[in-house]
Amino acid sequence: MSDVSPSPSPDRDAASVPAELASPAKPSVWPALRTAVSRMAQGRFHTLLYAAFGLVAALAILLVGFWQTLLAAGLVAIGAAIGLYQDGNAFLRTLVARLLKRLS
Repeated sequence: MSDVSPSPSPDRDAASVPAELASPAKPSVWPALRTAVSRMAQGRFHTLLYAAFGLVAALAILLVGFWQTLLAAGLVAIGAAIGLYQDGNAFLRTLVARLLKRLS
């Protein structure tokens, strides 16, 4: 047996064939997918937003359980309310003022 490997033939050597002739470029799927999704999403922003929210909630319930998910959602809501209050949200400031007035 010979340890000499045969040299590649010139018609199969990738370096000898110009890049534009080697193989046709495959069209990318991502631009077409992006165009199709953006056409579908036009006028349906809230539908997609709440569908994504539902998916995240379902995954959270399946992965960590109902009560832990409920606790996390409640803490996020409290944090968002505190942030809105600090940002000066007029509705929330009025609501807090009414609640404090009732309690005192």
